[in-house]
Amino acid sequence: MAAFMMGRDAESLAPVKAPFRLTVRLESAFGQAVRSASGQLIRRSVRTGDSSVRRLTAEWKGLSPAEASGILHYISLPGCFIRYPDPLSGRARAAEFCALSRSAAVQGEAGTGEARLDIEISAQEV
Repeated sequence: MAAFMMGRDAESLAPVKAPFRLTVRLESAFGQAVRSASGQLIRRSVRTGDSSVRRLTAEWKGLSPAEASGILHYISLPGCFIRYPDPLSGRARAAEFCALSRSAAVQGEAGTGEARLDIEISAQEV
């Protein structure tokens, strides 16, 4: 499968350590939501079906500080390009994403004093 890559734009993609777990879901993107006269919520779909947006959830375990720094740097940008092996299409896919959430936990390595980090991100295709 294709390498996992991140960058500030499509031309600057750099390889990062592959996630321990990667989940890809298709979601419809909705435009404006309005209420009908009877109070029913109506959401107008902007993108559905094959043009639905992808939502990624990626989890890394035991990263070195340098590996974690690169991932957190890219996902902190207003727009982050990610190239990943898409299990929905069976091929590599590259697109711009915005971060929905990110978390990091520090784990101490017994006996070495070296910190290892676990990271989880959730991002949605722009």
